[in-house]
This record gives sequence, structure tokens and C-alpha cells, in this order.
Amino acid sequence: MSELKGVEIKLEGVCKWFVDKKSGKVTKAVNDFDAVIPAGKLIGLLGPSGCGKSTTLYMIAGLYAPTSGKIFFGDDDVTELTPERRGIGLVFQNYALYPHMTVSQNILFPIENINLRKIALEEAHEKASILIYKEEAQQYYQYVNKIAALKSYYSKKEKDYIEVTKVDVQTHKAQNRLFHKKHQSNKEAVKEHDANYRTWLATTKQQENAKIGAIRGAYITQKTNLYKEFVNKTKLLNDQLRTQYLTDYTPINNLIKKDKKLNQYILNSFKLAIKNTAGKSDPVSLEVVRLIKQVEETNYKKVGRSLMLEMAKLVGIDDQLDKKPAQLSGGQQQRVAIARALVKKPKVLLLDEPLSNLDARLRLQTREEIKRIQKETGITTIFVTHDQEEAMSISDEIILMNFGEEQQRGIPQAVYDNPENLFVAKFLGTPPIGSYRANLKDGSLTIGKQKVLVSLEAKLRRIEGELLEAQKLVDAQNKVLLENYELNKAKSSAVEAPKYLKNVVNFNETGEIELVVSVRPEGYTVDPKGELTIDAQYLETIGRDLALVSKHPESLNESFRVILSDRNINIDSGIVKFNLKTHKTFIFNALDGRRLI
Repeated sequence: MSELKGVEIKLEGVCKWFVDKKSGKVTKAVNDFDAVIPAGKLIGLLGPSGCGKSTTLYMIAGLYAPTSGKIFFGDDDVTELTPERRGIGLVFQNYALYPHMTVSQNILFPIENINLRKIALEEAHEKASILIYKEEAQQYYQYVNKIAALKSYYSKKEKDYIEVTKVDVQTHKAQNRLFHKKHQSNKEAVKEHDANYRTWLATTKQQENAKIGAIRGAYITQKTNLYKEFVNKTKLLNDQLRTQYLTDYTPINNLIKKDKKLNQYILNSFKLAIKNTAGKSDPVSLEVVRLIKQVEETNYKKVGRSLMLEMAKLVGIDDQLDKKPAQLSGGQQQRVAIARALVKKPKVLLLDEPLSNLDARLRLQTREEIKRIQKETGITTIFVTHDQEEAMSISDEIILMNFGEEQQRGIPQAVYDNPENLFVAKFLGTPPIGSYRANLKDGSLTIGKQKVLVSLEAKLRRIEGELLEAQKLVDAQNKVLLENYELNKAKSSAVEAPKYLKNVVNFNETGEIELVVSVRPEGYTVDPKGELTIDAQYLETIGRDLALVSKHPESLNESFRVILSDRNINIDSGIVKFNLKTHKTFIFNALDGRRLI
């Protein structure tokens, strides 16, 4: 298997907001998201449903345009590029195989719908032109890509606006019909309402035309600026041609014609220069001849077939090529989808919950296959899932998301061992972590009336002091804000109310700081004199583990599980005492979930 070239992916301040077309409500699916996906790594985007992980994946794929922010593949800004220009392979949750096609036809489909020979020849000409003209050719192809991205951006902007207006018109039309139905006996009211509706419709149409005109105007302005900048800068034109291309390029029709002629002239110049390398013996000419000859002598139908067989063998379905999808198991269908995504040799492989439709045994088998395929190809892979076990078992790193924001990222085991906040601690781990309401005062940490983690008293006392100092600072600032507000209010009734700073901690009725203590299921040690007493419910065997299903008055969960190392434990009394392992116990601020220890 020839290794695919992985590429680093960088997201800078990426946001995606969805606006409900009827209510106008804004949903922030992804908010100010920054991430760097290393080249050649498998990264798991993990989080609960609605956390923004699939939206992030679709923005990387180009299916969604970010509301703001930038996306880079390597050094290339791909934010405005269409999906087919990004070099991505995408595998959906439902496989999306064509039922009337065989396995081989499904895998071949992406490359049969493009002209491989034409694409290869264009790529060879671009490489050859850069070899001959160096920076000048690079500047030209950068210009072409910028123009294409600009057109894609403004086309989408115009389409989105038209769609919003269309929904608005449909809504008003429906409301007009409803008015007719309710007031059909009042002809004067209906007549007046119809007149108002027609006026609104005419105004809306005018506004739509004005907005579309503004969008197109902005596109023309930016395209004109790019065109002028390139023509003035490039050394591919002599002074006479430069003057010719900078004359009479407005309005837009002239600009389009001039730009088309400019492209034809430069590409013809490149082709002539490439043709003239024939028979020359210098290293550049020999390499140019080799590039073009290689394309011209290649049978691309055989290449496509060879790629299909290579990918089928890679995913382990080369013995199923003549079958239809309905004749395959779920795991085999998923392998076909992965092979189809890889056959174009993409830079990035994107997997959107690819194992959700498989049973437990097939999920285990298929995730092992995905890891093997990624390792063998070296392709940069992003794996979206809500299943923590899947993400932690195959990912080089995980990025845990919630509410459209990154909560924590890192090597899976490191994130499990050192959660940065209560959400991360709760989300990772099977069985889930057990969490208790706790209170802190004078360095003493209590769960209910039981003092726990005595060995951490010095550290707890220091943290308590820091929290109290921070709270005093907030209280003092809020007091100043309030005084200033009251003073200003006396001078002017139009003054805005102040924005008060948030509290640092919450206090209970006795003045203790409210915290949350969370303990991993494996973080308990049975001890008759233990610091924490738990109500034992019953024993539960989970494979090789023995778990004690338990309850506690201060638990945030209705019940929780404790993994036991002693299978001879006696729970007849209904209570069991434990000591807590400090490296498996985490302390969080109850107010904001931030980890303190």
C-alpha cells in the first residue's frame, strides 16, 4: 500500500451559528473553536449529541461554511474552497452506498465521475510550469485559487440570502391565506390586508434585489482588486500586455472577458514553454518531459481499476467485489464506504460516527480495522463519535467538546487520568465516575458529616485561601460598580445598569465553600475504619470486574458503582466503609465545575 500524504489541519476561531428562518433564534453550534490536527494522526472528536462535533467535521469537509474563522490544510486556506477542491474523503454514519451497484462499482464511483487523465495532465502542467517559471507560476496558481474561493464565498452568500427571503415570503403568504379564512365575511378587511401584503411583497423584492446587488458588487470589487494586483505584479506579462489588460476591464462583463483572455494567454505561454523543453538536456527540461510523458503514457482506466483493488484489499473486502451492498454485513458495508472514501487518495479522511449502526462485536472489529487502515496509509483522520470507548481505543488524541467549545484535548488515557473540569470527569469512564456534594472550611473537606481526604488538608487549606481572596476581590469590585451606578443614576436616568462580575464560589448556609468530590469506580479501598461510608445495594459482575452498586445521601447520581478488588466482601449490613485513592479522586468547584485538585 502506497502511503497517502497526511496534512496538518488548523482551525482558527471557527464559529458556526444557525439561524431559525421563522423565529430568528440563533443557535451557536460551534463557538470560537481553535484546534490543530497533526499530520498523519487519528484524532477523535468526542462529545454528547448536540455538542458541535459533526458540525465541526462538516466545516472541515466544506459542507458547511463557517460563520467566522479560518480553516487551513497545511499552509493553504481552504475556508472558502468547495468540498471537491479540498482533497477530503468522507464516510457517513449510514454508509450511503448505491444499492444497485456492486462493491467494485461503489468503490470506483468517485473516480469514474471525474476525468482522471485530464486532472493528471493539469497537475503535471502546473508542476512543470512551476519548475520552469518558479515563483511567477506559483503566484499565478495562487491567483486562480483566490478567484475560485472568492466566487464560491459570494455565490453561497447570495444563495443563503435568497433562501432566507424565500422562507419569509412563504410565511407571510401562509399568514395571508389564514387571514382570508378567518375574515372571509369582512371583504373590506380582506381587501386592506391584501393591499398591505402586496406592498410588503414589493418592498421585500426591492430589498432582496438591493441586497443581491450589494453582494455582487462586493464580489466584483474584490475580484477587480485581485485582478489588478496580479496584472501589476506578475512578470509573465510585458509592459505592452500589462497596459492592454489594465485598460477597459470594467464593467463586470469586460472584467470577465479580460480575465479569461489573461488565463488563456498565461496557460498558452506555459504550454509553449513546456513544449520547447523537448530535446533539451538540462535537469529542469528532463524533469518536465518526464512529468508530461508519464501522464500521456498512462492508461487511467487501468489506474482506476488498480486503485479500486488496492483499496478493497486494504480494507479486507477484495473477495466481495461482485456482491451488492444488501448481500454484505454492516461491517463489510462500512469497509466499502471507507474504501470509496480513500480511492481518490485524499489528504484527509473524515469519519462521521461510522460505527453507530453496527452491533457490539462488529463495532470492536471495525474500529480495529479503521486504526489499522489509518496506520498503514498515514492519512490525517478525524473520527467523530459520542462513544468514549471508541474514541479512547483508537485515537492518537481526543478533543472533547460540549456546547460548541473544546473542553479538553490530549492523549486519551491522560485526559481520563487528569480531567480539567467536572464535565470531562463525568463524560469519560465506564462505569461513570461517582460524584458527591462536599464542603470545605478551615482546610477540612466533608461529604455529609464525614471528613475525607485528610492527607490533602494542607493543599486544601491553600486552595481555600486562594478562593476566599478571589471572592473578596470580586465582592470589592462589585461594590465599587454598584456605588458608581447609584451615583451616575442620580445624574442621569439613561445610564445603563452595570455588568456585575460572577462569584468565584458558592457558600452554604454555614459559610462553607461548596465543592464536588468525584471518585473513579476503581478509586475506593475497602477499610472497616474507612473515611467514607456508602450504602451498599447489590453486587454486579461486569465481565472480569465485580462492582458494588451503591447509594449515598450526598451523591449527585441516583446510584453509582464501585469496582471491588476483594470478591469476598460482605454487604449484609447494608453499609461498607472505604478510603479514597487520592490519584483517582478529583475535587471541583461546585459553581463552575473547574478542577481544583
